[in-house]
Amino acid sequence: AKKSLLFHVKRFGHIASKGRYVAAQAVAMLTDDRWLVATERAHHIAQLLGEGIRRSTSSELVLPAHSATPHGIDGNLLCARIPQEQQQRLREAGAVFYDWTRLGTNAVRLVTSHASTEEEVASFVRLLEA
Repeated sequence: AKKSLLFHVKRFGHIASKGRYVAAQAVAMLTDDRWLVATERAHHIAQLLGEGIRRSTSSELVLPAHSATPHGIDGNLLCARIPQEQQQRLREAGAVFYDWTRLGTNAVRLVTSHASTEEEVASFVRLLEA
């Protein structure tokens, strides 16, 4: 049976009575610049990850225009070319990243967040060279 548009609108919370949940999250993130602190943290971790990939002898940092500037990494998204053997080793160790074939063979997309840690970056970089 076909579901009506109203059913889907309600199911996904796009009605005024559900808006308070979204608003509460937005207010919390805007209070005391929490969003800015989280964003700066994600960017810092991305810079560390980018530096580690640049130092790697097996991998190459790819700098798409939307995630990097000539002055360095500006955001929390990185793309790199990592050989398949290292990709497999990283995934087996728990690293999560996305194949990004639009940038060529062995290209992957890496995204950092405010919850990413320097220890995770150090482990990732060590595994690149293992």
